[in-house]
Amino acid sequence: MMAFIDPTEGATALREVIGVLEAAGIRYWLGRGLFRHFTLRHEFGDKQGDVDLHVLREDEDAVRVAATTLEEMHYEVISRAEQKNKITLRRGESKVEVELVFLNRDGEFLWHQAGWPDRRRYDCPARAFGDRRLEMFDILVRVPDEEYLPAVFGPGWEANEKGTGGAPVV
Repeated sequence: MMAFIDPTEGATALREVIGVLEAAGIRYWLGRGLFRHFTLRHEFGDKQGDVDLHVLREDEDAVRVAATTLEEMHYEVISRAEQKNKITLRRGESKVEVELVFLNRDGEFLWHQAGWPDRRRYDCPARAFGDRRLEMFDILVRVPDEEYLPAVFGPGWEANEKGTGGAPVV
């Protein structure tokens, strides 16, 4: 059973990880479930299992260095060897999980892969990943443009249902 994140602990983890990514000059965007839930309800969400941040695959070396910095701050890298699509971190005693999900380029699209073992690919126009920022939980967070949510989760994204969107990876 997935543990849900305490919003205060989640916001602390978000603040810390974003601080490290920004200090390293790494481009990131809040994504997936937390971004969708915040867009709809302007709150952390009572059923968030993790915090997903998109990072560019081309920044992978710098992201791995940032993960090492976070390990020094009481985060643990818990990624499984078969997961090449992300780096998963767990924050100290709170056990908040933060996933640094790699965005891969395919022409004018950026895509990411999610799910295990039933993997899905989620495509979004690269233009959606700019410098837009929202204030969330007293943190200024970089987020994708509005077209991200329907592109990733499908036209019914506002239903806020887990597991929607994407295409199966074969």
